Amino acid sequence: MAGFRVAIPGRGLGVNEQNFLISSAWVIGLVGMIQPFFWGVSNFLHPDPSIDFDFMDDLKGSAEMVMRYVTLPHYGIGFLFMAASARNRTVGRRASIAGLLVLGGLLCLGYAFLGTAFSNEMTGSKTMRFHWSETGASPLALYAILFYFLAHELRDQAMFYVATDSSGVIADRPLFDRFVNWLIGLSIGTFATVIWSALVLGQQSPALVLPELTGNLRAVIALAPVAFCVLGLGALARWYAHATGQTVKEMGDRHGPLIRVFVGVFLWISLGFALRLGIYLLILFHVVGWYVFTCYKLKERGQASPAADWLTWTRTNLSGFRTLHVGLVVAFIAVGAVWTYGFEGHGPLWYVLAPGAFLYWTITHITVSFLPR
Repeated sequence: MAGFRVAIPGRGLGVNEQNFLISSAWVIGLVGMIQPFFWGVSNFLHPDPSIDFDFMDDLKGSAEMVMRYVTLPHYGIGFLFMAASARNRTVGRRASIAGLLVLGGLLCLGYAFLGTAFSNEMTGSKTMRFHWSETGASPLALYAILFYFLAHELRDQAMFYVATDSSGVIADRPLFDRFVNWLIGLSIGTFATVIWSALVLGQQSPALVLPELTGNLRAVIALAPVAFCVLGLGALARWYAHATGQTVKEMGDRHGPLIRVFVGVFLWISLGFALRLGIYLLILFHVVGWYVFTCYKLKERGQASPAADWLTWTRTNLSGFRTLHVGLVVAFIAVGAVWTYGFEGHGPLWYVLAPGAFLYWTITHITVSFLPR
């Protein structure tokens, strides 16, 4: 990979783009590998005539199961490394982490309110065997999680872009950071308005939001927000190009690896919707992307000298990081099997392993990740 550090037209992909493609291949492989297992368990080991499974049910169940048991170790490792970092051992940084944990708890309460105060019209909370599927939640709550997670994912992709040197030398980092923040906001806004347009034009919007409207007025209400966001993206490109002394085309060529990866993220979430998998694929992709990125950086750094303790070994050595990550995934799967078959999905482990608890851990993880880097 060292020969493709910067994505200059005609010279190959940026490292961040290569890692994106590697992560995508891993996600497809993981879901494809577990799907036959899930189908076999569902139809042969524990058949239940009362539940009529089809291929899409099995695909959704397998994707959700892989996502949850791969992601929970990621959340734990991320917090462990954050707490162990020498930079975060000051009183101020510890106070910031504590404050973000409190904020995450408040957001969890908000999610719980959204999940119970609004009816479930779109998500179809069909209970699936072995507690491997999502529990009921309102569309508003799920969309709130989606956009919150998208901000988290795009922010990390921008960090990967710089950390892998795919960005090249950035002369004015504060200006670039401001550009990226606006790019993330407008990108999510554009995606949200596209969803809004689909709901309005498909006449799936709640009557309390949009009463019966004539065709032309409905089209204006549906498409005007999309046009506004697209114009905003164009204005942002012109502003940043002018601020950095480039043409819009030059700026687009220079930061093409970042823009293409952003587009790829939205393709992943769109694929999740198309396959009725919701946010599962995006979360799994995020976790695999972090794993691929960290392995790349540790490999680039080279094997450090033998560590004095196991935590330093897992943070600074490629073999240590892989051992910790893969070991925890295997451990979570083993504990999950005992919890599912031995305890029938009940008991204290529900608060860690259950689909109904997973998004609360996700909200907390996202919130704490906004600790300044």
